[in-house]
Amino acid sequence: MPPRGREVNAVCWAVIFSGGYVRAWERDVAERYTVFLAGPEATTRLAERLAAVLHGGVIYLQGELGAGKTSFARALLQTLGVTGRIKSPTYSLLESYRLPQGTAWHLDLYRIA
Repeated sequence: MPPRGREVNAVCWAVIFSGGYVRAWERDVAERYTVFLAGPEATTRLAERLAAVLHGGVIYLQGELGAGKTSFARALLQTLGVTGRIKSPTYSLLESYRLPQGTAWHLDLYRIA
């Protein structure tokens, strides 16, 4: 069994765009993965690999405090082309980032749930 705090659940939903607006969430095509990562380097490698094949959509990360969710998001955003500071949206709830291919939003829903 992996150490506590290293479990990251990523749920990806395909997003259908119509005229630049989200038209529907296709929850029936969602895939759920439970991944146990050995440490920060493994978290970064997974984010880089996912960024290479990601073409829009939503990634939902779930895990305990300190599990590496923000580290994963930071590595993913950097790989997608964000060059500025990437901060956790823990207090702001939402941070947006300009990417070469559009905009990425990083949300923290912990305090909302």
